[in-house]
Amino acid sequence: MRAVLTHVCGECADGICVFYHDSLRDTDSASSHGVRVNTNTSPSFPPSIHDRSSLMGFVDGWCDAISPANVYEGPCAVCARCTPLKDLHTVEMTSIDLTVLRRAGEGITRKERSQSSEPVIELDGPILYQPGCQGKYLYICSACLEPIRKRRLPKYTLANGLWLGDVPECLQDLTFMERMLVALERHNCFVVKVTMGQYKMNANAVIFGQPVWKVYERLPPPRADITDCLAMLFVGPCKPTSHDYKRTPFIIRRRAVVRALEWLILNHPDYEHVSIAYDLLDEYPEDEPPVCVIYRYDTAELPIESKPSYGGRDNEGISGDECTFSVQGLSEDTYIGM
Repeated sequence: MRAVLTHVCGECADGICVFYHDSLRDTDSASSHGVRVNTNTSPSFPPSIHDRSSLMGFVDGWCDAISPANVYEGPCAVCARCTPLKDLHTVEMTSIDLTVLRRAGEGITRKERSQSSEPVIELDGPILYQPGCQGKYLYICSACLEPIRKRRLPKYTLANGLWLGDVPECLQDLTFMERMLVALERHNCFVVKVTMGQYKMNANAVIFGQPVWKVYERLPPPRADITDCLAMLFVGPCKPTSHDYKRTPFIIRRRAVVRALEWLILNHPDYEHVSIAYDLLDEYPEDEPPVCVIYRYDTAELPIESKPSYGGRDNEGISGDECTFSVQGLSEDTYIGM
């Protein structure tokens, strides 16, 4: 030990030595000196039965873990993130300095416009998420409260360039294909598979990143651009009909696209110089997907060796309404390593 403590070496200056007690060596040393050591340290089996007070403690702990105070969540007025209620602090507006949340003149917020003749006006006061404000009180999470008290801007606050405002219905109601038509940039490719049984239908899309981005000044883009970045496979016992297509999220409503673009041009700073290409919009049909659909016959039945003991494809998809739709992303690193 003395040699280790006095050791000086320029090559191992960052090295750390960790010493621990070797109980096994002590046991062997004790045995060699004729000392009897009990090495049977395994617990007894079966274990002893818990008494009533222990069982009641288990139940109380479980009830406390699933109580509303530990399960329910609420929005933070500063960062708008859902936070457990136990981690939210109720703070009175007059008791805290919100100067760091005032970003006037930086173009972070703006009032919604309905006409192009209306001026662009920023919102007054500190940038807060209104559902997290109740009268004169604010609900603030611990991650945001401590920096604000130190008069510093929290990392994930809305005032740090993350403010979006209320999303209008014309954008919330867009289908997957309609969102592709109003996107200002194109940097992904999609492979879509739609599986249909006798009644049920579900859809799945895999996204691949493309190295060359496209930025449009006229929207929607040409139909050929959508065909280049989207491939669609329809699998089922019969070819899809117009009614089947309408159940998928790949149908375009021209009026919905125009309404979304009009709102974005008025209220989104990145769309100020974008114009609506009505001639390109007329190229898109409204009763079928705008891309070529490849059909493959399949009975939609799993092989016998692949069927689970309970359940199966009977629980996949829904019938009589819009089909279920899921999207999976495939990064460049994952794609290269396949």
